[in-house]
Amino acid sequence: MAIKQPSYTFSSWENYQEWESTCSNCSWTGLLARAVTDWESDMVSSLHCPQCDNKLGLMGNEASREEIVEFAKKGSHKAIRHLKSFEN
Repeated sequence: MAIKQPSYTFSSWENYQEWESTCSNCSWTGLLARAVTDWESDMVSSLHCPQCDNKLGLMGNEASREEIVEFAKKGSHKAIRHLKSFEN
């Protein structure tokens, strides 16, 4: 089940690919997994509508260890994989 995109700005450490978004320009609706990623800098990326290239949201690419742990607790697949890579 898709989750409605909670805000315009979010972290790349969240499960944003599973969120549903609607483009304010062309009304495309779909999962952010289908959005086009634009790496604006090391710190920020943007997601664009796959239909008209309108910007759907901004993502922070960096997170502290504490933030990653919190995202993992909330079920972030990326954060969980990252933390597991340091086990053993």
